[in-house]
Amino acid sequence: MKNLRILNILHSPYYAGAETSFVNLTKTLSEKNTVLCILPSKSQTKNDLTKLVGNNIIEYDKAYKNFGRFDILAKLKITKIIKKNKINLVIVHNGRMLDILKTSCTKVPILAFNHGTNPKKTAKADYAFVVNSKMYAEVEKAGMASNKIYLIPNYINLRS
Repeated sequence: MKNLRILNILHSPYYAGAETSFVNLTKTLSEKNTVLCILPSKSQTKNDLTKLVGNNIIEYDKAYKNFGRFDILAKLKITKIIKKNKINLVIVHNGRMLDILKTSCTKVPILAFNHGTNPKKTAKADYAFVVNSKMYAEVEKAGMASNKIYLIPNYINLRS
């Protein structure tokens, strides 16, 4: 399998369920791939992520003050990051980043990790991870093909 260059984007500064999944996913992916993480500068996950990916972290509060859904500069900045780092896959953990990426100037596949919200928005991504079978059904009902949806319950070790 090809070594992927993955951009994993977290929008929350806290360390709860979604953020734990983010760290666990980063750990698993970084074993055989290059992972670049974007997260808030005040993210409580930063120390754990630094141990996993070293300096492959971009703190967007500092570098990108208004990294918002309708921010044209954010779209240009994220496109630049993707091109500069030759990213093959982007993983988003919230709808705001999915909106930014779907309207950016890049054709890189987007995987939306749905932690339990907005199945219609998740269905706009190329692929989806969902945390329960109810969300799987909702994302499928919203229009995503079942072969593009993967069920990964929270708090499991992704290694086989």
